[in-house]
Amino acid sequence: MSRWFQDRRQEFIAATLRQFGQIRRADLVRQFDVSVPQASNDIAEFMAAKPPHVRYDVSAKAYVLEDDARKAITSGELIAMLDDPVVKAAVSETRF
Repeated sequence: MSRWFQDRRQEFIAATLRQFGQIRRADLVRQFDVSVPQASNDIAEFMAAKPPHVRYDVSAKAYVLEDDARKAITSGELIAMLDDPVVKAAVSETRF
């Protein structure tokens, strides 16, 4: 079975973290029309790669970038912070 859809969701997680500094299961459910358990699995798969500077914020009920990472992203110092092989492959295959 193809991992194409899973790879797109992994790419979305990384991009959303970069853009907005947080990701919730509801973001995946809304964007890809997947079930809540599938969204949980996708985030768990992303977190299994132990991305730097990402943690779960219990009060916000979201995975968030830590403050240092946000500052680095906005200043342009940390371009490849979430440089995951899955994301790199997905981006190279995507035609805009």
